[in-house]
Amino acid sequence: MTLRSRLGFLLRASLFLGALAGLFAACGKQQQPATLEIEYSGCFAFYPPDQCSLAADRQLTLWVRTTPPDRKVELHAGGLPLKPTKEEKVSDGRRYLLSIPKPADRLTVEVLSPDGDRGTSWFLRLAEPEQPSWWKEVNDLIKSPGKRPEARRRLEQIQKSAPHQERSFTWLPLANLAHVEGNSEQEELYLKEGIAADRSENRWSGVATKEPRLAALYIAQGRFGDAGRILQALQPPPKAAAYDKCNLTYNIGVLAEKSGNYATALKRLQETADLAQRVGLLKFARGAGQMLALVYQELGRLQEASKMYVKLLADPDLEASCDVGILWTNVGWFQLMEHEAGNTAENPAPALQKALAEFEKNDCSHQKLNAHLNLALAYQQQGQWPEARREFALAQPLAEHSTLLELLWQDDLAARAALHEGHPELALGLYEKLEKRSERAASPAGLLQALLGRANAHLALDQRPAAIGALAEADRQIEEQSQHIPVDQGRDTFFAYQEAVTRLYLKLLLDGGQQQRAFDLARKSRSRLLRQLAVRDRLSQLDETKQRAWIDSLSRYRAIRDAVEDNAAKRWKLADSEKEHASEDEARKLKAAQEELDSALGELGKGEGTLAPPARGEVILTYHPLPGKQWAAFAATEQGIEAATLDELPENVPAAPPEQLAHLLLAPSPAFQAAIASAKGVRVLPYGPLRTVDFHALPFAGGQPLLATHQVAYSLDLPRRSTSTPRSGQPLALVVANPTRDLRTAEAEGNTVVAAIKSWPGSWEPKLLNGSAAQAGEVRDALTRASFFHYAGHGSFGGFAGWSSELPLANESSLKLSDVLALSRVPDAIVLSACDAGRTSAEAPGEGVGLANAFLLAGAKEVVAARQLVPDASANELMTEMYRHWQPGEDLPHQLQRAQLACRKKDPSPKAAWASFRLLVP
Repeated sequence: MTLRSRLGFLLRASLFLGALAGLFAACGKQQQPATLEIEYSGCFAFYPPDQCSLAADRQLTLWVRTTPPDRKVELHAGGLPLKPTKEEKVSDGRRYLLSIPKPADRLTVEVLSPDGDRGTSWFLRLAEPEQPSWWKEVNDLIKSPGKRPEARRRLEQIQKSAPHQERSFTWLPLANLAHVEGNSEQEELYLKEGIAADRSENRWSGVATKEPRLAALYIAQGRFGDAGRILQALQPPPKAAAYDKCNLTYNIGVLAEKSGNYATALKRLQETADLAQRVGLLKFARGAGQMLALVYQELGRLQEASKMYVKLLADPDLEASCDVGILWTNVGWFQLMEHEAGNTAENPAPALQKALAEFEKNDCSHQKLNAHLNLALAYQQQGQWPEARREFALAQPLAEHSTLLELLWQDDLAARAALHEGHPELALGLYEKLEKRSERAASPAGLLQALLGRANAHLALDQRPAAIGALAEADRQIEEQSQHIPVDQGRDTFFAYQEAVTRLYLKLLLDGGQQQRAFDLARKSRSRLLRQLAVRDRLSQLDETKQRAWIDSLSRYRAIRDAVEDNAAKRWKLADSEKEHASEDEARKLKAAQEELDSALGELGKGEGTLAPPARGEVILTYHPLPGKQWAAFAATEQGIEAATLDELPENVPAAPPEQLAHLLLAPSPAFQAAIASAKGVRVLPYGPLRTVDFHALPFAGGQPLLATHQVAYSLDLPRRSTSTPRSGQPLALVVANPTRDLRTAEAEGNTVVAAIKSWPGSWEPKLLNGSAAQAGEVRDALTRASFFHYAGHGSFGGFAGWSSELPLANESSLKLSDVLALSRVPDAIVLSACDAGRTSAEAPGEGVGLANAFLLAGAKEVVAARQLVPDASANELMTEMYRHWQPGEDLPHQLQRAQLACRKKDPSPKAAWASFRLLVP
């Protein structure tokens, strides 16, 4: 299991983020409103509403950000000017190291207008240090194993003879002492006594240190409900200090991670890391960084997790300690979980051995149990069973004070050993025990491990139906857990990380001859993410209250996006010193906008629905990986399902010869090939690396491309839609051309499209937004009214899992992927003549998001788009062919098919630009 740093070992006080706004007036002229944001750390104790008891060294760290950023700031202590001992730029603000002179009783920060007038201000009342004289000495004794009895005697003596206020400071050291001795009952008792003392004296920082510590103790014991009640009730006063806020947000993040609430975990841990970095609380910054890396790992964002671990290990301030051992533990855990997922990774044993060495060298007795358990798992993975048994045996004497989470891993290790030694009945009992403990601990990871283990034990006992039942429940758990992951922060990679469950489940179904059930599982697995994002399909399933909540969230999202676009358009007016600040402010607002959209998407539920069966004359082609390197292939028609097993895909699928791919994917068996040949339409559901394959361009009949004999569409495979209400009145066709004014071919293409639209039956109204006319607001508004949309310009695929993809518009604005999902309505038919508009994230195992897919999720019926970079001239050639020779009465899919076959006559290569464009459907 993973470890986290025990932050909050000593009573400290620190910063808060306070924002005060004011208006400056100079020479009778209104100045730009200024805001002042303050964070601070360094108090020994904090008393509401605004009193900081200084630490013994009288040092404070202050972080100040002004808006506008170039405003001058003046500092005063006790009414006198205060010069910082150090000043540096940090996180779009300035950090000051202050030495507070005696007998200053007030710290003031004032921001000056450009004319020198005083405006917005902030203050903090200062009190003399109240840190007991014995504080540092006793805590140093606690850190030394041989001197802990002396520390206990000192503390008990102080409790008997010292004044009341001084006695109240003994409870935290006593709790620390109980913690390192592994006595959780005593630790809990001392923390509760200390909390009561702090509350009686209104010492909020004491409560803010001890209550999160108590919550952390409950988290380790699996008492998540008790921990949540403590953390939820702890509300910081307006001017709380940084340490207290970090302590709270960090533990909220840890609890969220342990209980599978990844959205909250990411948000709170990032808040902690940012806040700690601003005011120099490096231990908190490292601790939050470790936890963030762990969450990224659990979400399958493995490259990001690995980079964070490398960065943490390279920290020049890292010194030998229990925390260093914890860091090595988490690095080893990362490698352990990579092996568990079937990925290639370094041997975790060296990192875990370094962790154990740090724990032994620094007498971190409470961490040694976890180190031995992790090493036992590492040796099991490597097949070194004698070494694994040795480590497990070394763990047993330390297991007396096991936390519930440590008990989970002991059960798992014992069950794995039982399976290896040929005792599946014993393993099954242990996994059933692990399942019950995981439910009690609310541990999603433990529950999945128990279900997968149960399946393996049932297989060893030749109980195939029971194994399938366990895997079906594991599959359901994966679906449930994914709901707690922000859609743009790793929901797709989470599915990839849990793919081993689905692969085994699918293989057992196929081996048991359950082809229909296997086919349905392969489809569901591929479209998990997209079913959860299908906006238009799911709104109709909401009750009136939830529909209002959705509308409110979207209103807030659009308000933020409009403000960002407006500010971006005015950025050229800013001075150079203000542009960097404006960009960072824009990034914060865009993040807030995405959070609003994620909240709205969360209201839509789970995306349940019935998958559409093959239509008359249609074949559905579906592919999914199996355990090892094999793949399952399905060709489903009205008549039935043909299944085949592919032994292995080419190492580099995009570079494989088209003839090899055609034989492998379209003709793995004579019956499979016959199912395709008998159909008129092909609906392709590619998975993973097969998403790069242009199936419509593969040779099929007599060397002709599949497109020559079949209508080929690439489907998101969303549940069947209810019939949408047709638009009334004259149909509108929106055409956006060359909005960035740097593509002449795009401008000509727009004119060609408009000319074609004017000849369409039904009296279509073309609306051309060319060049600078394609403003973001105008485009978004027209999209909600149009029935057809053609975009000719650049396309941009970017951000984690493609969530920053966009279609650039005029004046440096854009139509972002999230903007598309937030539209109240989108056109039925869409053509995106732009590079990468049909591309989706490589991180998603099945099908991910992208610009074209976003339009389909928002309600479009068909989209034409390219998956990759396409030369402007080639794209223009295909579009010109399609629109100039538009056939009356033909729909968009047939117009595209005709145009592609015409372009193929000039260049028959399956790798030509015409093959890059695809017809995408829901």
